[in-house]
Amino acid sequence: KYSLEKQTMSKEVKVGLLAAISLVVLYFGFHFLKGSDVFSRSNTYFVEYDNVDGLTTSNPVLLNGYPVGRVIQIELVPQKGNSLRVALDIRKNVGLPEGTKAILVDGGLLGGKAIRLDMGTSGKMLPDESELISAKELGIMALLQKQASPVLSHADSLMMNLAVVSEGF
Repeated sequence: KYSLEKQTMSKEVKVGLLAAISLVVLYFGFHFLKGSDVFSRSNTYFVEYDNVDGLTTSNPVLLNGYPVGRVIQIELVPQKGNSLRVALDIRKNVGLPEGTKAILVDGGLLGGKAIRLDMGTSGKMLPDESELISAKELGIMALLQKQASPVLSHADSLMMNLAVVSEGF
């Protein structure tokens, strides 16, 4: 009877150990799939925009086209006219000099957004949790709208002239 009890306890320990290992694997697997690098150290920087134009958490932060971080949080700041404060998680080995700009850009043809870093020229590096300078780049849709606006106004006046001429007949 004693050996049976010892064997049962051994199975319970095995099940508990398996459950604990499963939870650890689930935790790290979830963070890996979410895009966060669990084992590397990173710095957090902040930038404020008046409009983020569809930027979401986990969108990339790019330096020369290479992803060096991601957006980890976006929060509304009512005290500053409902501006949006964006937290960026950037690899520790990427030093950002003072004057660095975080430019909100189109991420591609499918309409995603990204933040491109334009490095400052100062020799002094920004510490962790510093504010970056915000900027926006005109997206494809804004450029098309800017180009199409004069054409549309000419087309509108042409249609009005045609309507006047057709009334005369």
